[in-house]
Amino acid sequence: MRMKSMMRKVITVFTVLGMILVSLTGCSNVKEIDTAEERVIRYESFLSAIEANDSFVYTSNYFDMEGIMNLNADGTYRYDVVIENPRIAMYDVQVLCVPRDATGTLQTKDLCPSAGILEEASYNLVPNQINKDKGYPAGVIVSGVTKEDTVTLEVLVVWNGYARLAENRQFLELTIKYTEPEPEPAESGTGA
Repeated sequence: MRMKSMMRKVITVFTVLGMILVSLTGCSNVKEIDTAEERVIRYESFLSAIEANDSFVYTSNYFDMEGIMNLNADGTYRYDVVIENPRIAMYDVQVLCVPRDATGTLQTKDLCPSAGILEEASYNLVPNQINKDKGYPAGVIVSGVTKEDTVTLEVLVVWNGYARLAENRQFLELTIKYTEPEPEPAESGTGA
């Protein structure tokens, strides 16, 4: 009798464990739906968040951000915003850069430069882990074009932590100014 009771308990425990494993396996196979329409809605919500925000920082404790500007052949300027050197694990990184004009008005009539929002690509930045083929690039670059030699950008960087339980956001401001490249030093030769 005692053996029969113990067997029932063991069978019950294994049945419950089996059900838990089946339910966990089922959850891991569920793919998040990320349609083009959902990506556009996400872009618009990020744009609205930048428009509604009134507090921007100039540097981050979580990553380095740098701006580079180059002169194009047609007289316009290309700016690149580089986010790199993460100090924490940052998964599913998304970036939106919205330019401001000289009057302080956000320029949202054209599509603003972004990464990880409108495209299907996913960016993961993890300290000391660089493997582009596996989705761990050295950094994320967002680029845009302007007619002015100086641009001020309102930047929203969104990422998930390791457990992907909570979304993190940081609003930054970055001003990039074009500077003429230094001329190459002339080679000094010893006349022969």
